[in-house]
Amino acid sequence: MRLFYWLALVFALIPLIFGWLSISHGSAPIGFGMWVVSGWLVLSRLTSFISGEESTWNKQMAMRLQSVRNECDGDNPCCDLALPLWEVTQVRCRTCGKNLLNEPRPDLGRPRSDGFFAGSIRLLISDGKPIVSSEEE
Repeated sequence: MRLFYWLALVFALIPLIFGWLSISHGSAPIGFGMWVVSGWLVLSRLTSFISGEESTWNKQMAMRLQSVRNECDGDNPCCDLALPLWEVTQVRCRTCGKNLLNEPRPDLGRPRSDGFFAGSIRLLISDGKPIVSSEEE
């Protein structure tokens, strides 16, 4: 997944090149649109790299989620029928409601109540990072 996250920079070069050609030899509005879209992606990746932020999905998060699943399937579950559910702000047991992990869910792949276009704009602005932060225990 990390490879695909950074591979997007390579694919951002295609609209940058065609945008430059369109600005210099063709339709300026289309070229400018290509530059804005590609520039947004490049800036979001570079600012996260410079600031030291990790990507939205990383290996540590996957390992924490797997450990929660292993606890629920193991010898010491929270209740008789432990079913972890990743809510917006935390991972909770669906059966008993116990908080299993304080990890906010990234804003990816979720059905949007405000529609496809508004949800897509929100996803572009947040870059898939959670809108809410996890509450400290």
